[in-house]
Amino acid sequence: MTARADPADLHRWPTVFRSEIACDLRAVYDVIRSAKGFLVARGLTDGDAAQWELVMAEAANNGIQYCRPEARHQPLLLEVTWVDGRVVARLTDHTAGLNLPENPTLPPPTSEHGRGLFLIRHFTDAVTYHRHPDHNVLEMQRSHAGSR
Repeated sequence: MTARADPADLHRWPTVFRSEIACDLRAVYDVIRSAKGFLVARGLTDGDAAQWELVMAEAANNGIQYCRPEARHQPLLLEVTWVDGRVVARLTDHTAGLNLPENPTLPPPTSEHGRGLFLIRHFTDAVTYHRHPDHNVLEMQRSHAGSR
């Protein structure tokens, strides 16, 4: 006899959303909306899912805007893991890399750029950045207590 999982406990199982994003700003929206839908389907509130949508869009847009010219043919990779109320989002890019500031500040209100890292830090519990010779991985995490 095979044991069957209680459907109410399925949210505790690790599940992953994975998608490539072409190195083109126009490609970001559809992938990020799908990732948001993945999180909502696992019980994240609309407000929390909207914050993740913003965080993932900022990360992807930066990955595209700062991509090395010789790597423009390579897509970014977005992986979002959900397990027991915790979200871990990883974005693999092909930029030259960055030095992740501990406490990014907001630029002046008239600035058109520079809010991404501030927003990412603000809406997540932990952010790490792993630099590699041909790619980099931005990892963002947040616990969502009370999510079903």
